[in-house]
Amino acid sequence: MSIKTELSVGFVSLARQGFDMDYAKMAAEKSFQQIKKFAKVVAPEGYLVGDNKGTQMALELFKREKTDLLVIQCGTFTSAEIVLDWVSQLGIPVVIWAIKEPDFEGKLKLNSLVCANAITSALYKMDAKFKFFYEDYKDEQYYKRLARYLNVVNVKNKLKKTRIGLVGARSNGFQDVTVDELSLLKKIGPRVHFISIAEVFERAKKIKSQITKGIAEEMRGKGKLKNIGQGELVKSAEVYQALKELASENNLDALAVRCLPEFAQLYGTVICGCLSFLIDDGIIAACEADVPGAISMLIQKYLSDGNSPFLADLIEVDNDKNTGLFWHCGVAPCSLARNGEVELSRHFVRDLGVTVNFSLKPGRITLARLDSVGTDYRMLIASGESTGETIPMKGTSMNVVFDQDSSDLLDIIINKGFPHHFSIVYGDLKEDLIDLCNLLEIESVEASK
Repeated sequence: MSIKTELSVGFVSLARQGFDMDYAKMAAEKSFQQIKKFAKVVAPEGYLVGDNKGTQMALELFKREKTDLLVIQCGTFTSAEIVLDWVSQLGIPVVIWAIKEPDFEGKLKLNSLVCANAITSALYKMDAKFKFFYEDYKDEQYYKRLARYLNVVNVKNKLKKTRIGLVGARSNGFQDVTVDELSLLKKIGPRVHFISIAEVFERAKKIKSQITKGIAEEMRGKGKLKNIGQGELVKSAEVYQALKELASENNLDALAVRCLPEFAQLYGTVICGCLSFLIDDGIIAACEADVPGAISMLIQKYLSDGNSPFLADLIEVDNDKNTGLFWHCGVAPCSLARNGEVELSRHFVRDLGVTVNFSLKPGRITLARLDSVGTDYRMLIASGESTGETIPMKGTSMNVVFDQDSSDLLDIIINKGFPHHFSIVYGDLKEDLIDLCNLLEIESVEASK
């Protein structure tokens, strides 16, 4: 199992006399052993619970072990009241798992699905969060899906401990990427830590030359140089190291940096290349002071077990081909370049600093955009395939064939007021993102297929 969770997971099988208790116990024991492979899991003795005494003992166990989530297997039919009692007292997410009937042979042996139906109906009506699975206990693919869901719950919890560094304020005209810090803290979890641009400049000036020279040499190794010399590389290295140190000292999980106009006008560089290099070093970094964009990237990194996301604009849609062209001025991590073909050059407009130019590699991708309207939050979710084709443009570019209808997706972006930045990561995270939105109690927004 590739994904392992930090969660404390409670496992129990509901069962009562009159059904095949031996089969229920066997299924529960084998299920518990499988879940142990990717989670810290606790269960009541014998795994099965079906009466008031067992219910109370299991509840005390889950409280004592401070479980973050319950996996409740419907071993046979039993009362929904057991689960309602646990949920009301524990207040944690639950997985309701109906298992397949072994066979009938003239008799209903488990009635697991009906048990799950009664429980999920009651949970829905009491507005409790749950995830439903209907899978055989022997299905290895099921356990992979369960591990992914546990990871989603873990990401929700991690967001409550997340700190985002906002370097400067938003640039003029970019009201679409703003966010209310207190509603963000309350609804999603991350805290925003402010760093002034002056603090970055002051720190950058103090970086020792031997450090910046070493970083500059590492930058040279990223790709071919075009119209940039040692001076541009050193200045970029100074800003890169300053941001990296400030992120470390302030325990920041991501940065959202105001890139224009101060870095160009007052320090003689741009930060595009710096942000690209930071992402490759594991530090999420968004341009244009886009805090929700940085959080979108961080969520994708967490859900994908560490894949590097990048922020991009949607600059063209071709409805006949159902494609979208994504671009930004050189902030995608170099590790995502098509065939490793990276060029380092001055910014194509500012004619200074260090930016990266390449087309992105082919592969399955997921798009996400966390956004707020007032104090209400939502997330745009889309998916598709990066073609990996060469795009003759400065900056970093990717052409995507969407799974969704491109005209409907564009209609949603424009007429529902989503911001102009989108976070993209390699991998299929659509179900995970929808599950996360459900746990966060925010709207997930998708285009039609």
